[in-house]
Amino acid sequence: MAASVALLGCGAMAQLYAGLLQQQGITPLLLARPLTSTQQLSLTLELLDGNALQHTVTIQPSDMPAAVDAILVFTKAQQCLDAVAPLLSWLPNSTPIVLLHNGMGPQHQLAAQQPAHNIWVGSVSDGAQRLGQYRVAQRGLGTRVAGQLEQSTPALPSCLQALEFSQSDDITTVLWRKLSVNAVINPLCGRDRVANGALLAPKYQQEIAALCNEIVQLGQYLGMHESAAACQQRILAIATATAANRCSTLQDLDAERPTELPAISGYLLQQAQYFKLELHHHQRLYKQLTLLESVS
Repeated sequence: MAASVALLGCGAMAQLYAGLLQQQGITPLLLARPLTSTQQLSLTLELLDGNALQHTVTIQPSDMPAAVDAILVFTKAQQCLDAVAPLLSWLPNSTPIVLLHNGMGPQHQLAAQQPAHNIWVGSVSDGAQRLGQYRVAQRGLGTRVAGQLEQSTPALPSCLQALEFSQSDDITTVLWRKLSVNAVINPLCGRDRVANGALLAPKYQQEIAALCNEIVQLGQYLGMHESAAACQQRILAIATATAANRCSTLQDLDAERPTELPAISGYLLQQAQYFKLELHHHQRLYKQLTLLESVS
């Protein structure tokens, strides 16, 4: 039987990965909210090489059982736990559930709530931009890493191998480093309404350095040790690799949708409060974005 992988969520990243799976000969299935009608969708993915991949995908409600080899979760962080819940009534415990949203918090919550399920968490930095309801452009190739929060190290699910994910036995550190990137790129690009590559300009470097210093300071308390220079270098490398991409926060603001910043900047500030640290630059930036979100 041909491999089939379900994608929970129908946004830019889910549609990007639906196309990437199709390229690997794996049938994608989109899962939407319960009560959604089952139908066939025609998706278009504009690839980096200029070619367009057009393919047909089935979309069905997430509470309808399906024979799939894995579930890739691309919902927003704040939607993750509620979105996964309908799957648990029909999904075999052994089927991998791979959480790929931005931010931190829900991954550990779900793993703690569902210890019998095969929970994986991942970090991807691909760029994707939604051009229409069912048309997405690939905007950059990023890193793809997945692992389990527990120390057990089973083989990487075959669909992730096909998508060229690497496996990490310290995925929490990987998530933290992805969080550090999102906590700088997303609010800055959202605030100034610019693509990621704009952050390479000299005028941003002082602010980026200040944000990195605060991230590294908090990281020391969490066992995440690195220099501010390494943090800044990673952020600028991602901004370079995804220069044309409009980050998810900017796309959410443009579409007047809630952003994932509560699980990104909000998570940082929550952790800082626990350790009685003041992250002045992140606090100010988060307030600026909260105000923008309230008036958009």
